[in-house]
Amino acid sequence: RGIFLLESASHNILINNTCNNNFEGITIWTSYNTVTNNTCTNNNRGILLESASHNILINNTCNNNDYGVYLQHSNDNELAGNILLPNSQYGIYIDSSNDNTIVNNPFSRFISVSSSGNSITATDPSSNLSASFEYGGNIYVAWTINPSSVPQTIGSLGMYVIITASNDPW
Repeated sequence: RGIFLLESASHNILINNTCNNNFEGITIWTSYNTVTNNTCTNNNRGILLESASHNILINNTCNNNDYGVYLQHSNDNELAGNILLPNSQYGIYIDSSNDNTIVNNPFSRFISVSSSGNSITATDPSSNLSASFEYGGNIYVAWTINPSSVPQTIGSLGMYVIITASNDPW
């Protein structure tokens, strides 16, 4: 493993670390930590939050992993300005985790959300256009530059968000 914070270790600040070629680059099983300016490359999971709440992840780079950031049973966390690309499976994977805020994290492939109350805002830096939504069910989000069909209700933005939901109450 790379860096591992156990349940009893809270209120830590992880800054400017490099975690490469591990199963998990940074693993956090505790709350109230700040993780900033770290690089996690060639891991299964770049950053894993497991049963971890009230953590802040800012300006980290997670690339060439299977999963960029993986949240499981983790609530009330903030992810902002993290570079989560390229990753082979998911840029962000959220499972059984609620009320997380995810803002301006460029990601490759998909975001998977199977929890409720998560707020996701993504901004295309080349145009300053943003997509923002809050949703609770099973949702998968992917950016694409060349969609199979251009949405008719808006002009060409050059980049689109594809949202697919299963067991959708909408």
